[in-house]
Amino acid sequence: MRRPGSTTLTILSTVVAGFLTFLVFYNQYDKESRLIAQQHEMMLDVAYRSTIDMYRLDIETHLAAQVLEPRVVALLQDLAVTTDPARLAELRGTLYLLLAPAYRQMSAQGLAQLHFHHPDGRSFLRFADPSRSGDDIAGFRASVRIANADLRPVFGFEGGRMGPAFRNVFPIVADGRHLGSVEISLGFDKIHENLVRLLPIDACALIVHRREAIDVAFPERHGTFTTSALHPDYVAETRMAAVRAPAERTPNRPRLDELLRDMPQVRAAIDRGESFAVPLVDDGRGWVVAFHAVRDATGEQAAYVVGYSETPVLGVVRRTAMLEAVGILTLLVVAGAAVVTLQRNRRRLAHERQQLDHITRAMADGLYVMDADGVALFVNSAAERLLRRPAAEIVGRRVHDLIHSHARNGHMPLAECPIFRATRAGTAFDGEEIFLDRDGRPFPVELSARPMLRDGVVTGSVTVFRDIGERLRGE
Repeated sequence: MRRPGSTTLTILSTVVAGFLTFLVFYNQYDKESRLIAQQHEMMLDVAYRSTIDMYRLDIETHLAAQVLEPRVVALLQDLAVTTDPARLAELRGTLYLLLAPAYRQMSAQGLAQLHFHHPDGRSFLRFADPSRSGDDIAGFRASVRIANADLRPVFGFEGGRMGPAFRNVFPIVADGRHLGSVEISLGFDKIHENLVRLLPIDACALIVHRREAIDVAFPERHGTFTTSALHPDYVAETRMAAVRAPAERTPNRPRLDELLRDMPQVRAAIDRGESFAVPLVDDGRGWVVAFHAVRDATGEQAAYVVGYSETPVLGVVRRTAMLEAVGILTLLVVAGAAVVTLQRNRRRLAHERQQLDHITRAMADGLYVMDADGVALFVNSAAERLLRRPAAEIVGRRVHDLIHSHARNGHMPLAECPIFRATRAGTAFDGEEIFLDRDGRPFPVELSARPMLRDGVVTGSVTVFRDIGERLRGE
């Protein structure tokens, strides 16, 4: 058997060395790009929830001050004791005239819908289309069904006859009698406006699952939707193209959508209903596209808020990795220059991370990031202030043992903590808990915890919280 010559061995060695070099530098680029993408995903999540909370407070103010005024409640009490169609039509007209000025004001502020429902879930008055009433919407609108069955407010994204919206449905109870419910909905245009203002993103879009759009909308509304370029099961409202145009700076967004559509991991993540972010380099330009999963009132995946951010550091890092790999194989004397280039690009990456870190630290709400074992990896300035602890006392320690173990919960161990159990299982946790500051003083907080996933595996969690002591004392 003829033994391979030195030329063959050299070629084989070069091929193996080239392959190994490619793997090393690809893994390096992949790790750094994933970290950048994860930061963008977290920023979009925080900004979205802050925006929803801000508008929810505004809606509750409208409800108390303008919608459920005494004359409206008295009219709804009359409605509850009549079944005469003529009387129902008269009450509907009176209610419309009574609240028309308030509805015009709310519409000017971006609120999409004001809608009253009967206690059994039938539509009583749509201010966006007063001619349509009496249809049963509780069968496909879980928010209306839950609000009237449980007599509690329901918030969340949901489809509807007039189109999908961010719903705020409130039961109406007067003198111990259930009079129905009222809904004040928010369109995505105002959320889009606030996200573009808060985040360093170039474009923002909402894609909605077909069952929340075309499957429930009036037939004549079907033409207002177009199939999303990102996933065939999702649609986008055509009117939002005009809303986005003044604020967007991404003329090549269709190209990005085309690249994302052809990625199997993107389609798989959307099918699973996960929040995620994808780093991209196209024609030398770096991008991060973040997908924030939006749930309906029952917790089922309903839509995605998609943020497009140009991230030059991604293109720089990838180009650097390729140049370094070629340099190692062709000329060892350029190794020093390659290291200098790598250091320069890492400083750029550190600057990008610092910018993202400044945005996180400037939040008014406290935020901390934990690994899968509950050990703190990061806390922002607001968390330090609320907990009255410097970051050095929190990072590297188990957050639960430090701030969430006290006499009021019987020194509950980490494994039994509802927040840790929920995020460890890959689900979200929203609620109110008691935290301890540095002096052992307990204070009530409202918190939202979300798991961080990588390839379907929980790698940690992000928790945002705020002190609600003053609010509870006021209530």
